Amino acid sequence: GWEMLEGKYQLPDPRDEHVVAVAEFAQAGVTVTENLKDFPEDKMPMGIAVQHPREFLLNAIHIDPQLVGQAVLTMSERSGRYGPKLDSYGYLEKMIRTFELEEVRSFLRPHLMGDSSNQSTK
Repeated sequence: GWEMLEGKYQLPDPRDEHVVAVAEFAQAGVTVTENLKDFPEDKMPMGIAVQHPREFLLNAIHIDPQLVGQAVLTMSERSGRYGPKLDSYGYLEKMIRTFELEEVRSFLRPHLMGDSSNQSTK
């Protein structure tokens, strides 16, 4: 049903219209993207923020580090499809490198203990 919304936002890159259409249709509170320049605040529907993945992750950790730890566990279980299979600690390290998030390691590591496949000692 989101298709009827596509094209109404007049984004700088029309190929991004579907992202905002889906976010609005799903009543999302935030769209997470590294491509901030193509999602100007004045073009976004009311109530939908745009955040860089780094900002989103830091905000999420502040709100509920245990839930973010569970999300990292879930993502690590799904890893291996397009790259190497990673345990939760490996996946966390990949996120830290990708988004320059050294400061989150100490907040999230305690919430990864549920990972039965953990073999990393980082």
